[in-house]
Amino acid sequence: MSQFSNILHYIHRQNRVTTNQATDRTASGTESRIEDVALSPMNRFKLILDKLVYFTGALSVVMAVPQALQIYLTQNASGVAFVTWFTFFINAIIWTAYGIIHKERPIILIYLSYFIIDFLIVVGILMYA
Repeated sequence: MSQFSNILHYIHRQNRVTTNQATDRTASGTESRIEDVALSPMNRFKLILDKLVYFTGALSVVMAVPQALQIYLTQNASGVAFVTWFTFFINAIIWTAYGIIHKERPIILIYLSYFIIDFLIVVGILMYA
């Protein structure tokens, strides 16, 4: 999960720099240059990657749902590592705060989702361990 977090952070830092550069160019009056930048292969790749980040972020959260369901439906958390899920939970809190402070919508949405599912799993482990 931390490797995914680092990639996500890097992508959106790069995207913010590109957006700021385009805004600066608009202020200087070179609108045709901005259109060239917006249509460049790199910017197309970034747009695709931005959409892919939302998809993979949602998919990875959905992949944790069966663990939560298993805990609550069977009322048994044996074999589920508390330390691992608690660490994921703390990680989600930190990344959600980071996303809010830096106004990074993908980070906020993905890690808020992680926060919820990780919280449910941690509570389930404490209740049924």
